[in-house]
Amino acid sequence: AVPGLDLILVAEQDQSEVLIPTLQTVGINLGVTAGAVLLAVFTAFMVTNRITVPIANLSQTAQRIAGGDYQLQAAIETRDEIGDLAQSFNAMTSRLRSTLSGLEEQVAERTAAVVQRSAYLQASAEVGKAVTSVLDPDQLIQQVVNLIRERFNLYYVGLFLVDDAGEYAELRAGTGLAGEKMLARHHRLRIGTGMIGWSVANQLSRVALHAEMDAARVCRVETDGLDPTPAAGAHIGPC
Repeated sequence: AVPGLDLILVAEQDQSEVLIPTLQTVGINLGVTAGAVLLAVFTAFMVTNRITVPIANLSQTAQRIAGGDYQLQAAIETRDEIGDLAQSFNAMTSRLRSTLSGLEEQVAERTAAVVQRSAYLQASAEVGKAVTSVLDPDQLIQQVVNLIRERFNLYYVGLFLVDDAGEYAELRAGTGLAGEKMLARHHRLRIGTGMIGWSVANQLSRVALHAEMDAARVCRVETDGLDPTPAAGAHIGPC
C-alpha cells in the first residue's frame, strides 16, 4: 500500500532466483569440504605410505638375510628414525658378515690342517712300508724322497748323509732331473755352511719363506740351468 494513494504495489520474484545465492553458497561450502576431505585423505595416505613402506621393505630384507643372503643391505629411504633404524640394521648385518667370514676362515684352516695331518700320516705309513719292503739302502732313500715330494707336493726334496770324516753332508738322493745331475757329480756341502750345513751342524731344522734371501744360504748350485730351489717357499734344497 502506498500512503496517500489508494494503490497497492505487488512484486513477484521467481523462487529459483531467490534460492540461487543460497545454492551457490551451499555448493561452495560442499566443494571446500570435499577438497579438505580429499586433502586430508591424501595427506594421511602419504604419511602412512612414508612410514609403512620402509618398514615393510626392512622387514623383507631381514627375512632374506635370515634365509642366508648375508650380502643384502637395507635401503635407507628416509632421513628420520626409520632411516636410522635401517642404517643400524646394515651395521649389524656387516658385523654378522664379518663374524661369519671369520668362522668360515677358521673352519677352512682347521680343515686344511686335518687334511695336511692326514697326508703326513699317510706319507709316514708309506715310508714305513717302504722301509720294511726295500732292502737296497740306495733304492730305499730314493723312494723315500720321491714319496715325500709327491705326498707333500714339494718342489724338490734331497737327502744328505754325513761322510765318515764328519766334514761334509753328501747328497745321497734327490728328486727330478736336478737331483740326478747333482748325484752324478757327487754334490756335497761342508758342514756349517749353507742352510743344510747349518742344520746338520746345529741338528735343527731351518725354514725360509725365501730361501735365496736366507742369511745362511751362502752358495747357489747351478745344475746346467736346472736350479732345484723354487722362487719362494719352504723346501729341502741343495744348499
